[in-house]
Amino acid sequence: MAEGLKKISDRINEFWASLNKEQRIRIIVSFVVLLVAITLLVYFLNKPSYVLLFSGLSSKDAGKVVEALENDYKVPYRLENGGTTIYVPKEYRDKLRIELSSSGLLDDGFTIDDAFAGNLSTTDMERQKKYQYFLQKEIENAIKSLDNVQDAYVVLSIPDEQPWALNTDTKAATAAIRIDMAPGTTISQEQVNGIIQFATKSVAGLKPENVTVIDNRGNILSYDTGDLTGTVNSQMNLRREVEETLKKNLQSMLEKIYGPGNVIVNVSAPLDFDYDKTVKTTYEPNSNENGDVINANSAIRSYQQLKESSTGQNAGGAAGTSSNVASTYPAGNNNTSSSDRETTTINYELNEIKNEFVKAQGQIDTDNISVSVAINPPKDENGQPVAIDEGSIRNLIKNSVGLTGDPEQNITIIAQAFDQSLQEEMQNAMNESNRQQQTRMYIILGLIAAAIVGGLLIGRRLLISRKGTVVEPVSPVAQPMPIEEIVVKENENDPKKQIERLIKQKPDVVAQLIRTWLNEE
Repeated sequence: MAEGLKKISDRINEFWASLNKEQRIRIIVSFVVLLVAITLLVYFLNKPSYVLLFSGLSSKDAGKVVEALENDYKVPYRLENGGTTIYVPKEYRDKLRIELSSSGLLDDGFTIDDAFAGNLSTTDMERQKKYQYFLQKEIENAIKSLDNVQDAYVVLSIPDEQPWALNTDTKAATAAIRIDMAPGTTISQEQVNGIIQFATKSVAGLKPENVTVIDNRGNILSYDTGDLTGTVNSQMNLRREVEETLKKNLQSMLEKIYGPGNVIVNVSAPLDFDYDKTVKTTYEPNSNENGDVINANSAIRSYQQLKESSTGQNAGGAAGTSSNVASTYPAGNNNTSSSDRETTTINYELNEIKNEFVKAQGQIDTDNISVSVAINPPKDENGQPVAIDEGSIRNLIKNSVGLTGDPEQNITIIAQAFDQSLQEEMQNAMNESNRQQQTRMYIILGLIAAAIVGGLLIGRRLLISRKGTVVEPVSPVAQPMPIEEIVVKENENDPKKQIERLIKQKPDVVAQLIRTWLNEE
């Protein structure tokens, strides 16, 4: 093995010694160019992609994280926003978040153990206050972990627990949360509701209506579900969704006519949230399939029958009157009277039809829909804008949004050339950036290709010059090669022949080599 390495080394030294100064410079330059090209290629291919690790950190927390990244994890990082935002390579982010969060670097040094730590003189109230502070920090850290939240501040008000007293005036737990959004970001109502739910599940006895969330500008982000403000916000969100849907559908249809980017649409669609309930009761007589009125005992509502019968004599006159005077006529039978009466009352049931009509809330007020459309008209061969048919466009819009009102009043159409200077500037900047990126890539690939081709050409020339091969012009008629030349070709690998040929071709190099050997001895 050692002898083989020595032979290789000797051959390299012999090859290097056989080169002149110009050839050596070419080899060195080619090697350097090739090395730089390979280095650049490896760098661009393996350049790490940095992602967000933490944002909105305090100076103290940022210093702790940076120190841990440098000393404990040996992970490269990048700082932005004055050191409050830290980026790390993508492959390390998840692991670092878990380990740094569990290590307690970002909890201001206050843990659950600190909350319940104390001595014999520590009262229950003090422990409760410490635990309350611990809950505040936990909720703050959870909110800060959201991507679009830069900072958060939580204040809890938890009433003292006194189980031995009659709690006739018990106060409810409350929470106040302030959220500082990251620059250029917003928070959705769903995220606010999620924060409220997280807080209520973290604090015993805390109800959603007792949680107030504001932003760094003092705007209230939370609301009670039964409050008028919450109802109005819900209605506004629903209206915004309806208007956005109508706008997208209308703009998509018009852009198919005038081309993308040539139409701007704005839709105002009021919604009717009035609650309207109508009850209609109809009474009809019983009837069969043919509509004939029938009288069925099963449909009797009430039945009443009255029978009266009486019998008696006529009453005599008062004493001292002529009725008591003895009659001079012959005596006869006493007068009697009788009466019979029968009354029957039957009330029959009628068909009672009761209809309840409840108008759905949130219906589009189609009479008052308003649409504004700006169109960038196409141009003719001379570059002049072509007139558009506003009547057809207005009817198309009316049918698309379901307008039942007057289209002349509710639909506005403007045909005007758009100012696209900003879009052109942005497009030019984007094209310039892409061009520069492609140019850099082409330069790198060109350097790599040039280094490879240059190395191959230089190696070929050196090999040809080392072997002493002379390229003769091709003659029209191929001449047979003499046998003597073939023998020479076969003996080219003979060391003696190589030395003789080297002495003939480069006597100055051989002389310099001999002088070097003599000086070394």
